[in-house]
Amino acid sequence: MTERLHVAVPIGVGRSFSETTTGVLEVTPMLTRNSCNRESMRCDTIRQLKVTLGLAWKPAPRARGQGFFFQPRLSGMWTFDSQHFRPFGRASALTYEQEHGFQVTLGMDVGYRVVTRRSGFFFEPMLGLGMGYSVNQRRKAIDVSFQYGNPMTEDRTDRAITDLDLDLVRLGVTF
Repeated sequence: MTERLHVAVPIGVGRSFSETTTGVLEVTPMLTRNSCNRESMRCDTIRQLKVTLGLAWKPAPRARGQGFFFQPRLSGMWTFDSQHFRPFGRASALTYEQEHGFQVTLGMDVGYRVVTRRSGFFFEPMLGLGMGYSVNQRRKAIDVSFQYGNPMTEDRTDRAITDLDLDLVRLGVTF
């Protein structure tokens, strides 16, 4: 078992504008809790909300919307990071910190949509890459998307971010 709990629930909707283009909106609430370190009693909880807007384009759509797609996207993420720790060992009183942060990213996803024949169920193997800017968050310069809830550094900074999107498969239903 790990000392970290991370839960993310992406909820999305798509609106077809034509055979080749679909507008996409995705909202992802996330929660991460790290267990307390025994020596410093450092514990943290991170609450995040990520909103993504995109426009998927299929250069050669097939029946039922199958085919390769390119999806430029714009993402914004708000973060509420709360920590408590003992700065000078066990004898000191707990110190509490609560900080807000934000990140905005412009990126591109590339994938292939496969739709089942009768039910409209689909899955999309995909990869993505984005460039953005992070304000007051604990991020390294290269941020792997599935690690949004897992801070990679202890210092909060403002910096440019390269976002590698490794949410490898999307699942959904078309109506």
